[in-house]
Amino acid sequence: MWALNGGHILALTALALPTLVAFTPKGAAPLFIAAAVAMVAAERIAGRPIPRPPSWLGGVLGGFLAWGLASVLWAVDPLEAVGKAGQIAGVFVAGAILLAGADALDETGRRDVSRGLLAGALLCLVVILGRVAVSPDIGLLLDGLIKRTAYARQQAETHFLFLKAVSTVSCVLLWPSVIGARRLWGRRGLWVAATALFAVILLTLSHTALAAAGAGLITFLLARWFFRIMAGLIVGGILLGLVAAPALVGYLPPPPSATEKPWSLPLSLVHRVHIWTFASQRIAEKPVLGWGLNASRSLPGGKDEVRLYGQHPDGRIFVNATGEIMPLHPHNAFLQIRLEMGLPGVGLAALLLVLAARRLPRALPGPDERAAALAALVTSMLVGLSSFGVFQSWWMGVLWLTAAFLAAVGGVSTSRPRMAGQSRPPGPTG
Repeated sequence: MWALNGGHILALTALALPTLVAFTPKGAAPLFIAAAVAMVAAERIAGRPIPRPPSWLGGVLGGFLAWGLASVLWAVDPLEAVGKAGQIAGVFVAGAILLAGADALDETGRRDVSRGLLAGALLCLVVILGRVAVSPDIGLLLDGLIKRTAYARQQAETHFLFLKAVSTVSCVLLWPSVIGARRLWGRRGLWVAATALFAVILLTLSHTALAAAGAGLITFLLARWFFRIMAGLIVGGILLGLVAAPALVGYLPPPPSATEKPWSLPLSLVHRVHIWTFASQRIAEKPVLGWGLNASRSLPGGKDEVRLYGQHPDGRIFVNATGEIMPLHPHNAFLQIRLEMGLPGVGLAALLLVLAARRLPRALPGPDERAAALAALVTSMLVGLSSFGVFQSWWMGVLWLTAAFLAAVGGVSTSRPRMAGQSRPPGPTG
């Protein structure tokens, strides 16, 4: 008799996630939580134990959460810190359940998730093309794609903001999708899927998505042959960034004023320079303990206005947009962890990264699968260094789901027949 199981749940989540983000990015958070609740319910109804994560993961995540709660004692807004700690706790538990459930799937469940990822990408493409086709501002989008001038890009970005979130999330989901294609159709399917998905990302206006996907592709190609070297370089680079990010920001040039020629860069990137400079200044004031969990929302001076300038084709300089110097978060994962969690937070993040990297070859033994995991790490890190808040619930949900999808489509199934979602016997990842 048919029964809902872990493979079905992850496949349905993969089908819905990209299209949901195209309409409302924050909708990823309730989808993520619903998937975890459904996973638990399906296991309990079937009489199987709830999937449990490995002890090392629970220990590191528990330590990170405990330090975040401790920061309530010196946080700018203690209530904000407590509320965010509760959100993070829920996300950690849900993510660990989904990751453990994905690792326990049999071959049928893993193929179901592979189909869900590819169908989700196709559905999202159809929805996006439909939204763009009926938009009265489609001419601005075409100008931005074809002309590629700074002015044309800025106008297109203003009228098609929804493309930003879906393009960056899609470039992260690219890697479990191509591994899913490989599981279904072999290595030829991997390259066909990768080519098609990259072509879609190239049609977007998101420089972040293009850069992140390109860096991920380079990582994937190199890591297939030099996995240990690439893993060491990537982990070392991230560790260096966590420690040195505030100092590196000091080498950025100051944004142009009203009397200077504007940069030929996206307005969002110019705004980021203002934000990162402000964040590094605040880090210098509390370099050890940080300002407390979720303190970015309440930093002194964070609501001050900055002006972003543009230039008409005729040469006139104008105020193209205004924004807060710290809009909710620093738009940089390295800076946010250091700003809010201080050096202990940096140490815990580094420990999580090192332990996960050491266990990756056992969790994903195939060369393509391991390389895709490193590519997903690089892609998501580059997105996190310029876009979303590292503690935003919906973004954390997307990252956890990406890890679960990779574990599902890239892991090794057990040899004995069993229903998708059933826990496997203790193994090297347990």
